[in-house]
Amino acid sequence: MRGILINPRNRLVAEVNGDFSDFEAINDVVQSDTFAIGPDLGPTLTTFVDDEGALKMDQHWFRFLGVSHAIAGNMLILGNKGMDTSVSLDAAITPDRVRALVKWVTPEDAESDFPPVTITTPTGVQTFPVKFRSMPR
Repeated sequence: MRGILINPRNRLVAEVNGDFSDFEAINDVVQSDTFAIGPDLGPTLTTFVDDEGALKMDQHWFRFLGVSHAIAGNMLILGNKGMDTSVSLDAAITPDRVRALVKWVTPEDAESDFPPVTITTPTGVQTFPVKFRSMPR
């Protein structure tokens, strides 16, 4: 099966081929322990992202045109049967098209995509900015 891998560490968009019928194969390509379904890119594409990409000390980010926030870690794009996302197919998009939709960003740039966190306690309200680059291990 043909997929498209976005690797922000190497600033690479490449075609990958493999049997992505089970979660371990997807984790191997995304280089994650746990993946999540990523942003919606249309009815015939499914995305898989490193679910812990923003928690890693060595973070690499990108923005995908039309997605409201930056994404940390690798992303795999596969095709699907429309509304049936349980069946993966060859990705119906080319690496060149994906390259045109991707912008590499720094962790500091990514922070602006996320609103501050506000916590209300018995002693008052506290607001904390999102700081990805200082996440603990």
